[in-house]
Amino acid sequence: MSGTAPLSADPARAVLAAALVIADRTGVDRDVVVAIALAHGLSVDTDDGFASFDDTGAADETLFAPIGWELGRAHEGSEVAADRKQRGAFYTPLPLVTGLTRLVLTGRDHRVPRVCDPMCGAGGFLLAAAEHLRSDGVDAEEIGPNLVGFDVDAIAVMTARLALGLWLASAGGDPMSPTIVVADAIHGESPAEVGDGFDAIVGNPPFLGQLKSKTARSETDRLSLDAARGYADAATIAWERSRLWLRPSGRMTMVLPQSVLSARDAASARDEAAGTVVGMWVDDGDVFDASVKVIAPLVVSDPGESVFPVPLFSGEAVEQVGFTRSTTWSGMLADRQGVPAFGGHTRGTVSDIAMASADFRRWFYDIAVLVAEHENGLDHDSDVVRVITSGLIDPNRALWGVVDTKIGGRRWRRPVVTRDQLADLGESDRLRPKVLVASQTRVIEAIVDELGMAVGLTPVITVTPLVEADLWRLAAVLLSPLASVWARRQAAGSGLSREAVRLSTTVVGSLPLPSASFVAWTTAAEVLAAGTTDTGGSGVGAARRETLLAAAHLMQEAYGLPDDSIFAWWESQLPRER
Repeated sequence: MSGTAPLSADPARAVLAAALVIADRTGVDRDVVVAIALAHGLSVDTDDGFASFDDTGAADETLFAPIGWELGRAHEGSEVAADRKQRGAFYTPLPLVTGLTRLVLTGRDHRVPRVCDPMCGAGGFLLAAAEHLRSDGVDAEEIGPNLVGFDVDAIAVMTARLALGLWLASAGGDPMSPTIVVADAIHGESPAEVGDGFDAIVGNPPFLGQLKSKTARSETDRLSLDAARGYADAATIAWERSRLWLRPSGRMTMVLPQSVLSARDAASARDEAAGTVVGMWVDDGDVFDASVKVIAPLVVSDPGESVFPVPLFSGEAVEQVGFTRSTTWSGMLADRQGVPAFGGHTRGTVSDIAMASADFRRWFYDIAVLVAEHENGLDHDSDVVRVITSGLIDPNRALWGVVDTKIGGRRWRRPVVTRDQLADLGESDRLRPKVLVASQTRVIEAIVDELGMAVGLTPVITVTPLVEADLWRLAAVLLSPLASVWARRQAAGSGLSREAVRLSTTVVGSLPLPSASFVAWTTAAEVLAAGTTDTGGSGVGAARRETLLAAAHLMQEAYGLPDDSIFAWWESQLPRER
């Protein structure tokens, strides 16, 4: 799948113009640029206006950048933003490129490492690798042949070869020596240029979520994968395949979306890397113009003795900010976010006393077309029931009738459906005592539907006790500080916002039950029940919060925990009163 593809004239000429200007500025013979362009099938007439690239007023970040870094900017500027988004191509800031490359090349043995970027784009990571190796005393003549890059975009491949060629020519190396080819490193067979593998792999693979039609895999690409991958992001598959290319003691890091930390279809990527993680970089800001939250695990193919605790890095400059003692990727992120360590006396899980279910989209669409606005509150004998969305759930407080929510493209203050409508849908069984749990929160937010007068709407999680007498004890567990710590450490990075988690039925079902004091657990349940009216609405203002805090203190006792860092962290994460 490698080779040279026809180039689109205008973007290629824009990059070539920049390369000629940079060649003049750095004293590199223009013939180097011409030779690389010709090798890519682009006819060159250096008198045909190619030097029109404006090199004046270059951005500050290019002043001390590797030679040819500006070509990446020229390539990016020549592309249509929508096209880049469809390919998942979001370019990496220079300080991050330099920092991650330094991590992957640190601790190498004396031989010149063979370095690969499997989705090299304009060649930024390979340029950074060349700079790092030269600063480490490696001769440019040895560096060039050990640089390998792949990309599906022919213009990106030409850009990378031009950038590396300019760098090598200025450093005394062979500008034609790197192996940069048009190839799909994700689908089908591995490119032949992989050879016997690499000592270092570094890069920023495409972020292509599979739930949107514009970035979903084609049928051909899906069939080319070596296993059924479900909704695994393209970056996850790139990570897994690239790990197979590592030589013994080889090191690898890639920029990955934080969703890989807990996504179901990324489990194999995490499992296969178990015990090999020797560092974790966490994005504390919005590094990319894609506004995607990202991480970069650093792994070694055969680390021998496990590295523990694992160093944590952060910031564009990839500076060490501490250590993590977690053995899971999501736990490493949770450590960086300041989530306390899990502890306490537990026995059994929520799945032992309740059934958690998350509704499919069919339920949403069935209900959305039936929703109506109710004018007043509901009495216990009403023939209508509340429709509850995640946005209408605060900890032990339903916001139905308090704030607006959006259903089916419309805003509602008191959304309801009738009991008869639920019966027609065959869903009357939903009108049972239960706990409704919001799905995107910093701490677990749940309300009790004691009278069976509400239904949750996707993606609300419905948790129904196996024995009705456990209803409020179930609520006490879900609303306890320790449950939120457990959820964050299991699913950190899965939410839309930086510190939110997207709860799943698996995580909810795995929440541990207390074993230190059944009396304290039962008392906490009684406190919640006594301070709550209707569908989860307890008192107002301070009284409602005091009920929640009192129950939380009792649950600390139920788990055998002091009112320590876990309680303080949980309280700091509670949502503001609405």
